[in-house]
Amino acid sequence: MENLLTKYSKIIEELKTKKQIDSIILFGSYSTNSQKPNSDLDISIIFKPNSTQTQIDNILSYATEEFDLSDFENLPIPLQYKIVTSGTILKNKELINNIKFKIKHQYIDFLPYLKRSAKNRGIPLNIAL
Repeated sequence: MENLLTKYSKIIEELKTKKQIDSIILFGSYSTNSQKPNSDLDISIIFKPNSTQTQIDNILSYATEEFDLSDFENLPIPLQYKIVTSGTILKNKELINNIKFKIKHQYIDFLPYLKRSAKNRGIPLNIAL
């Protein structure tokens, strides 16, 4: 099985140098060391507030079918919460504590809607804070 973290390490290192990027977080199976042969590499990027959409799009264009890049701010709050609580910080660990605090509060505010939606759909909801 090819290790995608090794395969894409040069691109990740290049992304770390981009001035538009505040933080880079590895999440999913590679962050928990539970990847399988068909796993992709999931990376979420926190862009600086003054980044233009063109700059963001240019950086996200590094993505491939097996190298998934996402704009953290555009992800659903439950996924943001999962990323900041269980992901591996690859750039700017100091920033993440502030983001964790913000996202945790947004997630708690959003929780009643998640519970109601899950109940209405008959889906079990396992939530850990």
